[in-house]
Amino acid sequence: NDPFKLEALRDKIENLDKKESENFFFKLNTLEFINPKFLFWFGSVLCGASGTDRILIKSFGLGILKLVLFLLAWFFFFECIILSQRIGIRALEGGEFAACIIFSVFVFYLWIADWFLVPRKYKEQNYEKIIQLL
Repeated sequence: NDPFKLEALRDKIENLDKKESENFFFKLNTLEFINPKFLFWFGSVLCGASGTDRILIKSFGLGILKLVLFLLAWFFFFECIILSQRIGIRALEGGEFAACIIFSVFVFYLWIADWFLVPRKYKEQNYEKIIQLL
């Protein structure tokens, strides 16, 4: 979304001669891009808590970390709230219950934050791919 980057990119493309321009657009069609709407709605909103959004933009380390944190949050949620109330497993002490809730809120925060961070990172990756072609 940086207007200076877009203007510089536009200038570079406009200054290509006909042969370079044809070569550039041919190579541009061979690049793999993910539809940004798909990345946002499917990758970030629907499946982002499990790290799918990070894996789609090839940020595997953070994607796996988000997956592990997501699974731990569901486990803690299941253990802290559902099992302790429905099945009659000992009720958690105040500190343990608060820790489970705080951890779950932290994972939820990471998921929401990536709604904004992942598309920005993906746009930057796309820009870098196009610049490398030039």
